[in-house]
Amino acid sequence: MGDQDRAPAAAIKRLEAKIAQINQGLTGCQRLTDNMCDVLDVFERRLVDLEATMIPIHKQTQSLTLAQRNIDRTIAEVDLLQRHCATSQIDESTIDERSVRQEPQQFLEQVNRINEAAAFFDAHQSIANATKYQRSCASLSKKSVKVCEAEFKRVIETESKSIDFSQLPWPLPDDFQPMSHATLNQLGVLAACLEKCKSTELFLNRLIQIRSDNLKTSLDTASAGSSSSQSLSESAVERDSLRMAQKVKSRLMGVKKKSGQEQYEKGSHPFIKYIQFFLWLTKLERKLITDLFEFTKLGDADIQSCIATITNSLLENVTKEAQELLNKKSDSKVLILLDILDNLTKLVPQHHSKGPGSLGDVVRHLAEGVRKAIEYRKEKIAHSYSKQQFPIDGGYDPITVQTMNFITRFFEYRTTMEICVATPSPGSPSSVTKTESAICDFLVALDSSLEQKAKSYKNTSLMHIFSLNNAHYILKNIRSSPELLNAIGENSRVIADIDQRYKLSFDCYKLATWTKLLAYIEKRDDLVVSTPLATSQKKAIKQSFSGFNAVFEELYSAQKQFSVPDPDLRSQLRNANVELIIPKYRTFLQTFAKVEFSSHPGKYIKYHDNVLEQMLNKFFDEEA
Repeated sequence: MGDQDRAPAAAIKRLEAKIAQINQGLTGCQRLTDNMCDVLDVFERRLVDLEATMIPIHKQTQSLTLAQRNIDRTIAEVDLLQRHCATSQIDESTIDERSVRQEPQQFLEQVNRINEAAAFFDAHQSIANATKYQRSCASLSKKSVKVCEAEFKRVIETESKSIDFSQLPWPLPDDFQPMSHATLNQLGVLAACLEKCKSTELFLNRLIQIRSDNLKTSLDTASAGSSSSQSLSESAVERDSLRMAQKVKSRLMGVKKKSGQEQYEKGSHPFIKYIQFFLWLTKLERKLITDLFEFTKLGDADIQSCIATITNSLLENVTKEAQELLNKKSDSKVLILLDILDNLTKLVPQHHSKGPGSLGDVVRHLAEGVRKAIEYRKEKIAHSYSKQQFPIDGGYDPITVQTMNFITRFFEYRTTMEICVATPSPGSPSSVTKTESAICDFLVALDSSLEQKAKSYKNTSLMHIFSLNNAHYILKNIRSSPELLNAIGENSRVIADIDQRYKLSFDCYKLATWTKLLAYIEKRDDLVVSTPLATSQKKAIKQSFSGFNAVFEELYSAQKQFSVPDPDLRSQLRNANVELIIPKYRTFLQTFAKVEFSSHPGKYIKYHDNVLEQMLNKFFDEEA
């Protein structure tokens, strides 16, 4: 056999050898599988035997466990019954103020046990003597409530000390504690005890009554402390206004100096601090009640109801104080009430809310008071002329100074006016606010009063000086404040009327003052220059100079005493006088000074034009 034939034969032998090995391995695996199956069969038979053995044992164990549970439950129920029976047999004499005072927490635990025992016997009436035990628990609970209530009352009455407003630092402290933590804990335990005994209403009524009385007493200290200074005093501005008017000229007929009144400063009225004290008290009370209720299971609605009841009782005092404030009469009432409202809107932004501590009604009362005070002030201004109090030198009338300073102060509260007193004025255009309308009404009343008062002057020139001074003062004050002028309106009817009166008074003053004097120096038919002069002509010239001199000296003497406090107006009047008189007098002087109308011309020509001009510039200057 060749080499090519031997190679396949060798390969076949090798494959046959491998196949023989594989068959041998498979035979071994089958033997192992058979052995394993035999072992599993044995194990299965043993498990069946074990299960048959364990089932009775398991049933016996279940029976024993159930029996154990029944025994434990029975023992627990017996223990509970014994405990409740023992609780129902507590000696009532041990339930006293001393026990609740010394060990309040233990007292509360005992009350819990009594209530639990009562509930137990009520639910298990089949127990022998259950009714008897239940009545005993009810008696113990009643005694506990009585003792607890008495102690609650004692503690809260003893520890609820009124707060003396006069002894507090200012501003009011935020960390002030009306009660100690120990006292609050004691009251909380007592409150929880009363709640457990279903006496919540009893403890709430007692709490509300005592705390309300206590807070009222505290609030009264603020009222009593401020009563002497709570009168509506003049504002500082108005006092300064009157003082200024008196300083301009001390000779104010019929004007008595006001004294004995405290100076009012913005934000300092006692009622403002009274309100701050009220809000501070209610804030403290809210925290105290909230902390106290944490010991109970009462809800937020109960807390809010309790706080609202206490606070509303205080609001009665606040409303009473506000009413007393409103009943007082004063020219400064408008400013004071607006100042109070301004502070209230800052202290209580949500003053119209209806929640606890709401000051909405107080704000509305004060706002109505502002409306009435505005009407009173307008009437007072309008009828001030009837008092016949006016400056004899034609200067500023006190009512003008006071009213304009009042308007300036009043305008500062325009935001408060719109927030609190914003009601449309009858007949006013929708674009006119209450503030603007009121200011225009004040100005109309003042202008009317000044017009009537001007008629009291017998000297016509002085009458017009008076009108000029006061109209100029009004207009200057308004125009010096762009915001005020914008609010009223430069072209408003009231400004136009006052401006017209000012201009008319200016012209009327010149006419009333200089008509008689100018008649002597203005061109006349009998005043002509001819050569030689006739006797009648000389006489006419002499009479013109003499008349002019006499009238001018009278005017000079009188008008030096006239008061024109404003330097600008004073300068305008002097310049107007100079422009009116000097050119005409200079012409007259130049015409006749060189004419021989007298052998003693110096007797008639007293004033040269430059001297006359100097004298005209001394008008309205008493010291010149």
